[in-house]
Amino acid sequence: MKNPPKILLVIILITISTFCFSQKEKQDNFLPNFKHNIGIQFNPFLDGDLFRNYTQQYVIAIRYGLKHPSGFSFGPELSGSYVHHPVSNSYSINYGIFCRYTFLRRKKVSPFIEASGYFQTNRTKITDETHIIDGQNIFKNHKLSYYMSPGVTIYILKNIVSFDFLLKFSTDKFVNGKNFVPSFRINYHF
Repeated sequence: MKNPPKILLVIILITISTFCFSQKEKQDNFLPNFKHNIGIQFNPFLDGDLFRNYTQQYVIAIRYGLKHPSGFSFGPELSGSYVHHPVSNSYSINYGIFCRYTFLRRKKVSPFIEASGYFQTNRTKITDETHIIDGQNIFKNHKLSYYMSPGVTIYILKNIVSFDFLLKFSTDKFVNGKNFVPSFRINYHF
């Protein structure tokens, strides 16, 4: 053998690349049976005021979830809304957790039910001086709240990407002023 160091280097590189680029599914020692997902939501709220260019309302959310093969998912969720109105601007931020159960888990279209509890902080600033109440133009409040929602998930791209279409119900009013609101979300699974 003329170049044992070169042969040894090639063997080491092949061995390392086998571990780095293996097609075997890696077992996570911390959470061995869970899959991860990230969900993002951005909805401009569609109502008559938006089309009349009177009010602009946006709902945004991001979540990280752990999904167990049994169909249960859970994780943290950060969401909020922003409303631009001719006399005021307001926003709401929600910090919470969600839990979800998916039926028909191995299908491309899967119904689910979801619940989320969250802490909500709201801030409203009156921008029109004729609507100021008792000399105050900024109002804040905080509360605990929740929502429940049935929905349907549609998986695409070999179950790496999914779309959630859901109807949220709560005892509190949503950005549309009602106790229910349709919504959608896109998720990335890894």
